[in-house]
Amino acid sequence: MNFVTPMTKEQAQAYQDELRAELAHLLLIETPIRYESERIYQIRRYFKELGKECESARKTKIVAQFGPEYTFVSDSQDTAPIKADIAGAKDYDAFFVLLGDGEYTEVWGMAGIVPFRSKLVTRLL
Repeated sequence: MNFVTPMTKEQAQAYQDELRAELAHLLLIETPIRYESERIYQIRRYFKELGKECESARKTKIVAQFGPEYTFVSDSQDTAPIKADIAGAKDYDAFFVLLGDGEYTEVWGMAGIVPFRSKLVTRLL
C-alpha cells in the first residue's frame, strides 16, 4: 500500500468507500484469521495516516491562502491582547485573525513579522 501517491478527492473517497466495504465484509464473514488480521491492520493504518494528514492540513496554511477577510496583525501593541487571550499564542510574532461579532472566530499564528507568501501559519483558535 502506498501512502504517498497523490489522489483527487473523488479517488480518495472512492478508495475509502472500497476499504470500508471490505472492512465490513471482513468483520461479518468468516475468513482465514491471518488474512483478516493483516487486512484489517492495513485498513486501520491507512485511516490513521489519512487522519494525521487531514489534522495536519487543518492546522497549517501558507500566507498565500489567506483572503481579504483576514486581518494581519504584527504591531506589538496589537499582538499583546492576542497573546494574552489565546493559548499558545506567545510562541508567535504575528497573526492572521478573522473577527465575527466582535470576537475572534479564527486566529492563526506566524513566526516573524514579514508575511512572505510561502510562510507557514499555524491555527491557534
